[in-house]
Amino acid sequence: MKPTKLLTLLLVVGLLLGACVPAAAPTGAEVAAPVAEGEPRQGGFIMVANIEDPDSLDPHKTIMATASGIQTWIYDKLFYIGEDGLPKGLLAESWTVSDDGKTLTVILREGRTFHDGTPVNAQAVEFTFNRILDPATAAPAKDQAGPLEKVTAVDDRTVVFEFSEPYAPFYFAATTSYFGIISPAAVEELGDDFGRRPVGSGPFMFEEWKAGQEITLVRNPDYVNVREDRDNEGAPYVDGIIFKNVPEVGTRIAALETGEINILGLSREAVPRFENDPEFKIISAEETASMNFVEFNYKRAPFDNPQFRRAFGLAIDKEAILAGAYGGFGTLNYNPYPNGNHVYDTAIGEQYGMKYDPEAAMQMLDELGWRDEDGDGTREAHGVEGVADNAPASWVCWTYPFEIKQRECEIIQANMADIGVKIDIKLTDFGTMAAEMPKAEFDFDVMRWTWNEPVILSLLLKCPGWEQLFCDENLDVMLNEADTEMDPVARLEKIKGLQQYILEQAIIIPFVSDWYITGSLANVNGLRYDATFGLTYDDVWFGE
Repeated sequence: MKPTKLLTLLLVVGLLLGACVPAAAPTGAEVAAPVAEGEPRQGGFIMVANIEDPDSLDPHKTIMATASGIQTWIYDKLFYIGEDGLPKGLLAESWTVSDDGKTLTVILREGRTFHDGTPVNAQAVEFTFNRILDPATAAPAKDQAGPLEKVTAVDDRTVVFEFSEPYAPFYFAATTSYFGIISPAAVEELGDDFGRRPVGSGPFMFEEWKAGQEITLVRNPDYVNVREDRDNEGAPYVDGIIFKNVPEVGTRIAALETGEINILGLSREAVPRFENDPEFKIISAEETASMNFVEFNYKRAPFDNPQFRRAFGLAIDKEAILAGAYGGFGTLNYNPYPNGNHVYDTAIGEQYGMKYDPEAAMQMLDELGWRDEDGDGTREAHGVEGVADNAPASWVCWTYPFEIKQRECEIIQANMADIGVKIDIKLTDFGTMAAEMPKAEFDFDVMRWTWNEPVILSLLLKCPGWEQLFCDENLDVMLNEADTEMDPVARLEKIKGLQQYILEQAIIIPFVSDWYITGSLANVNGLRYDATFGLTYDDVWFGE
């Protein structure tokens, strides 16, 4: 498995667990944010819950969602995504692209410094990216750089990025915490300990790591905030952020109720406990970067057959999943993209998606040789290529042990029972799933990805697929054309075509984009989702 595929899915898992992890740029997200009263004041700590310690806070040594949610505040990036879904300069003041799209020249802002007092200059950017590219680093996010080959500091403010071919997704990749700019001096001084004592140039500075308990960041008093999507133009109002380890969901909810933590990502079950209580606030986003879907073991019959996969998709009641698994806190999505993605097009899903149609599913299964000829209520194989005659239509839905994902499998199980197909359920932690999938010893799984740049489909499906089980050379050509198209309008048209192809071939079965919901104490002001669905801790201030 390519490491960035695992990175992406761990971001997915982190959001399911309530971690505050940047995702990707939406367009037109429905965001409900309470209006603050009074003038911002300084002081206090943001206290949030994590489920576990990160493995490292060195952005080139981790793929954990927990790490990303912390290190995004320590490291500034070259770019951020604005409310219009386009890249804006953070450390980058300006940039130009060569006519052939293979060379990106970035001019850095003057006067930025790392937390250790050393300058954020072109040499630091060169060091950061060449460290990512160096095979000896084994950076899990390396593939996000795409065809980037070389980074060179021309002078203190000018950095040249050289690509083997144009790569439109690079801008978004360079907004993630994994591409945050690091202090070369700190890396040289600390060596392997850098991941436990990180040094960046972001709005918060690393203070302390109590293993297994909490990580503390403190405000960078010299920080100048140049982001146009922030109200605060200076250092954070709060004194810092404390990330507390609270593994159990019930304990996290109780901690918000008692004020031990003051900001928490909420599950649908928890919302009623806070939504009508004046001591708390809730913000939400209904157009999001999340895509929930069924994917298959494409190396195992009958899942290697697009017609069978389509019949499978028609048998799944997506509205039942939305109601039963998400309690309505989501949006039906028949497209192979999150509904907050700027290339999302409802018409494509309506025309080519797999809406619930059990009658059509049964007819297709009959035609494909899956019939209940002995009358025992379960279909068997009759002349199905790659499957022994009379083998029962009995498979396993595999997912990770979260209530929502388990409930999805249970609804699919009930849907399939209605048409004579037996489904069992297997729950496995995600790390084990990721390691086992390439062995091709499973049937299908329900998965969730959170990545809103259109490159998500390349991460998921480009040969050999994220789980090393899928390859479609025709689709690869289409994905590569989209990834290398630098004109956004032309790129959009290419992306429309590949969405249609994915749905016609039933490569994945999308069903819901779930909403993001965060609760806080009532005195928390300035908290909202930005265009990458990160929470705006650098704008937060505490009222009375």
